[in-house]
Order: sequence, then structure tokens, then C-alpha cells
Amino acid sequence: MLGRASGGAQRSQGSADSPSEFTASPAVLTGEAESARDGSVSLSGMVHPNGSSTAFYFQWGEGPCSAATRVMGLLDRDTQARVKIPSRELRPGATYRYRLVATNSFGTTMGAERSFTTDVAARPHVITGRANWLDTTTVTLTGSVNPGPEPIAWYFEYGQTMAYGMTSRGGVLDGEQALVTASEPIADLVPGTSFHYRLVARRGTMVLRGEDAVFVTPFAPSLAGQLRSATHGRRRAPAFARPSR
Repeated sequence: MLGRASGGAQRSQGSADSPSEFTASPAVLTGEAESARDGSVSLSGMVHPNGSSTAFYFQWGEGPCSAATRVMGLLDRDTQARVKIPSRELRPGATYRYRLVATNSFGTTMGAERSFTTDVAARPHVITGRANWLDTTTVTLTGSVNPGPEPIAWYFEYGQTMAYGMTSRGGVLDGEQALVTASEPIADLVPGTSFHYRLVARRGTMVLRGEDAVFVTPFAPSLAGQLRSATHGRRRAPAFARPSR
């Protein structure tokens, strides 16, 4: 049954081509929690706004379920609410409580509290990190890997398009570890060029790919100086002046 908060209610005026609609505090139903292969957990629920613009969000936490909040947005019709909590925000083997909450001008409704327990051995996942410069042709790519219960190999894919085309040497992580930082320098890059990259982890036939990210190599000092000199030596037309033909 949908939860309902106490509060006032009224019947709003319908338009000429629609019937009058009953307005009241929203009704909510906290749904199930589903675990994904990457160790993340998706929370779900149902919101009935009862004829008034309604904001809705999830509350969750290891202790009180209001310890963390995922704001969803506004709605004016029945909506299936869903939010994904990434594995990096969850502890392996921990129990979390959660609920769906909705509020409008007539009141706030809190859905029933439910709970989920994360896996003792966190499932492997990868996160693409930042690119840190060493010089104009060398960059250190970073990321994070949760290897899960068994060893896993990792490496970076990179290239001037999202087809990548090049891979780093990478390494191998032992299993039964928490989130581990992966870092590797990439040399002989072309100055002044955009590169796509992502972190990849592989175990047998399982391949995990981090999100795509981009870095741009700086110009070589000599070229940058030439560009500055050319810009500095160029005469600018006075403001509002029409260039000569």
C-alpha cells in the first residue's frame, strides 16, 4: 500500500477538457533494492503526486536511513523512481536501510523503510581517474580498481579518438583487496593534441571498462613561444573600426 502523510487536501478546478483532480500530500511506495555485477545497488519505488507538483528523493544509510540523500527531481504524474548507488560508496558485507520520500505543498510522505546487505566480497569494478602531466609529451594516467575476490589484470586504453587503438603495459592486482589506485606514465605523445583514455580490467573472458575521459597535451615550449610572439606582434584594429578592404 502506498504510504500517505497526514495533511490538508482539496479539490482543484479542472480545465474545460479535463475533470477536476483531487490534490493532497503525495503517496509513495518504497521498492526493492537490486545489486548489479559491478557491486552497485539500485533503489526503486513509486510516487503518486496526487495532483500537485511533487519533489521526490531517496534517503539511505548504515544507521539512520537519512544519513545520505539522492535527490531525484520534480514530477506531476505517477512515476517509477530509481537511483543507482555506486559500489565505491558502499562497504562490503554491510547492511543499509533506505526509503523513498516525496513532498509537495500539502505535506511530506516517507515510504516504509527497507534494507539491503552488500556482498562480503565486493565485485570487481574500475574507475577512470585523472591525467597528470610530467612534460609536453608524457602524462601519467590514473584510476581505481576493485579486484574482487580473485587477481585481475588492468591497463589503460588511449588514442586520439574513442576507438583508442593503443594500450599501456598495465599490471596485475591480487584479489581480496579494497579499492586500489592504478597509475602508469604514457610517453611519446604528440604535443597540442587531444587524447581519449579509459581504465580497463580483465579476468578471463570478463572485461570491465571505465568511463571515457579526455586530456590535451600542451604545446611544446618553442611552439608556444612562437604563437605568443605572433600574437603580440599582430596589430589590432581600433574598437568599432571597420577593417580596410
